[in-house]
Amino acid sequence: MDRGKQETINKVDALKSKCPEKKDYLEDLSYVVKELDALPERFGRFIRSIEIENLQEHIQQLQQQVPHSYLSGIIDRERQIEEGKESLILSEELL
Repeated sequence: MDRGKQETINKVDALKSKCPEKKDYLEDLSYVVKELDALPERFGRFIRSIEIENLQEHIQQLQQQVPHSYLSGIIDRERQIEEGKESLILSEELL
């Protein structure tokens, strides 16, 4: 894992403890970054630039740039792909 991605993951993890009211959003963001590696680098750079000062403002900007619906869409597509793989494996086993 490259250093930028690891720093992004660390920042999102830190934000989860600082902003518990944004837990669902930050959990999905963490999953997209950590497990799927599907967040464009420009958003990773923005996340890494977030500082404690003006935290709420930066979180708002992040949610405007990376809406929860965008994250949910990525997660839904990943689940559909995984379900398709499982169906393919099951059908191959039947042959």
